[in-house]
Amino acid sequence: MALQSSVLLRVLNHRLCCVTPANFLAARWVRFTAVNTMKSTVFVLLPLACVAGAAFSQTIETSREGRSDLPSVVVKSSRLVDSKQAVPPSATLITRDEIENSGYTSLAEVIQKLGFVNTRSGLVGSRDASFDLRGFGGSSPDTNVAVIVDGIRYSEKELATARISSIPLSAVEQIEIMRGGASVAYGDGASGGVIRITTVQPQADQPLSGTGSVSVGSYDSLETTLGLRGGAGSVGFTLDVTESATEGYRERSAEDFGSALAGLSWMGSQVLAGVKFGTESSDVQFPGSLSLAQFKANPRQAKPTPSNVGDFSFFKRDLTSVYLRSRNMPFDYGVDVSRRDQSRTFKDGNPRGQRDLVQDQVSMFVSDRMEGLGGVHQLTLGAAFEDARLDSVGLFSFGTFVAKGQQKSKAFHISDDLAVSDTLRVNMGYRLESIDQFRFDTDDSGFNVPADRETRRNIDLEAYELGFSRVLTGSLTGFAKFNKGFRVPNIDENDPTSRPSPATFLNPQLSKELEMGVRRRVGETEQVLRLFKIMLDDEIANVNFTNINLDKTQRLGVEMEHSAALTDRVDLRAAYTYTDSEFRTGELRGTRVPLVPAHRALLGLGYEISDRFDSEILFTAQSDQRLGGDLDAPNEEGKVPGYALADLSFKYRFEQMKLIFSVNNLFDRQYYSQGFYNAFAIFSGVEPVGVYPDPGRNFKLTAQFDF
Repeated sequence: MALQSSVLLRVLNHRLCCVTPANFLAARWVRFTAVNTMKSTVFVLLPLACVAGAAFSQTIETSREGRSDLPSVVVKSSRLVDSKQAVPPSATLITRDEIENSGYTSLAEVIQKLGFVNTRSGLVGSRDASFDLRGFGGSSPDTNVAVIVDGIRYSEKELATARISSIPLSAVEQIEIMRGGASVAYGDGASGGVIRITTVQPQADQPLSGTGSVSVGSYDSLETTLGLRGGAGSVGFTLDVTESATEGYRERSAEDFGSALAGLSWMGSQVLAGVKFGTESSDVQFPGSLSLAQFKANPRQAKPTPSNVGDFSFFKRDLTSVYLRSRNMPFDYGVDVSRRDQSRTFKDGNPRGQRDLVQDQVSMFVSDRMEGLGGVHQLTLGAAFEDARLDSVGLFSFGTFVAKGQQKSKAFHISDDLAVSDTLRVNMGYRLESIDQFRFDTDDSGFNVPADRETRRNIDLEAYELGFSRVLTGSLTGFAKFNKGFRVPNIDENDPTSRPSPATFLNPQLSKELEMGVRRRVGETEQVLRLFKIMLDDEIANVNFTNINLDKTQRLGVEMEHSAALTDRVDLRAAYTYTDSEFRTGELRGTRVPLVPAHRALLGLGYEISDRFDSEILFTAQSDQRLGGDLDAPNEEGKVPGYALADLSFKYRFEQMKLIFSVNNLFDRQYYSQGFYNAFAIFSGVEPVGVYPDPGRNFKLTAQFDF
């Protein structure tokens, strides 16, 4: 990443387009050599043969029902985790009850505070957040975490945050947060993990019910939401509407937002089918970055540069999806088809422009159980097709850049969840994905790229995983997992205005990860310990406005989580993460990867004042980080200082109403979680470090009505 202006500069030129399933010809896969095919086959079959051989050497009596007592090792893309007991040890499940009892009022807040996910405010508006799992902060965490909503990928094929702010909490059924690589199930962009959001599905023959809320807060903030649910006969519907406005913490940071989501379903004896429609728009002012001196003088001021006055972003998106699921059948199957059509008009200092993105997705799976060959197998076969096109125009004082780009991917994946016995469970999976990339660039200024350059390529990538979980005692479960994954540089990262060679593409990022740990559960008390190591080749990052492949890097870390009831009225949540994120080759060997804190901690105490009155105080802290973009030399040019925050909330329940009052940043700490170094700035005589202040102490009062 670079400064906010560089974010939009890198996002200026491109286009992504789509392919139909009919174009996915088997001949595409013939490109793989016999050696690659043999390697893949051996990898998938050899562990299965070993496990089956070991299993047949003992007497195994495993029932279909008994296997659910032992959790899987990985989150499946095709199946809904329906209980805390079934969630994999490497994942966190946030249920509907936990969301309602938390008193939190936004999806990003729930993911951050209940899921303990490193979360930063987006650089384009305050509603959407950037999620970082396992320390990818300095190399675009948004492109290393796959955000999935009801089977549809919300992660963009550009350098942009996945926009989930259009989903009100009243519409969320559950959230699964999987840490670690998940490329087998989700493909490109899941090197750090997956955040899978499941919304409340329309139910047939259901009386009309709903939820409404009104929130007022600091900075003249006002938000209203309305959610309706109902059904008659075999048809059900949902409708969620959100409107919000705020003047923002900083000068010139006002934001207006509106969204509407509607769903219609039909439930047959063996089939569930439905369609969903969504639309959203936001109008945001850009306050820009501040120098360190400006931040210390007044963190609420906007960037004083005259050219940045009037900076804005206007965003519009329409979403349509259709789904099909099996019901009451001996096997499961499903199909998801979606189209996302969005546009953004912006001004950010010198550049003005517009970006139009259309992204189509088709995914399908079939899953069935089979007994024999060593136990009870849950076999899942899936295919995914994702096609997008992006058109952008950037107007600069020195000329105009026009870019059109396409990215098409098609993949097949297979996984086996094998219950060897009542105490041993093994997971394995394999994915084969083909990606076509195309770019057409026009530059009438002669500033950087030749006019009318066309560039194409095709790459074929593989992912695989192997893991197990085993019951060690009545309350203790051990687990381990190895996976190999990938991330493809998107169209922004291949932008000829921000990479070394306009005639080439960046290399795909490859990862290998080993994870192991234990989980202890006794009643409502749970502790989890995870150890992980991620080895990365060709990690993709931005250095001084240039997207490059880094030297080899690694993440080595420890994750600990604890939750328990201390008394009948007091609950405790605690979590700690240590992440050693550094280079392992090249000039920067042994130095830190930018924007990754080594230490993060959370401590939450919930106190039930009465049967209707709850309170919580939440402490979060993290250590310092290397500045974003600081990769020119081993010596660090500066740091994002560490900080500690306290949040306080109260919730009072009436019969059909809740009042929630929250104070964030209770002690009014002045801090920033994002700071960037720009080596080119020193040539123009300006401060090379730019920071984006986070909000000071702020209040919010929410009244929620159920009917």
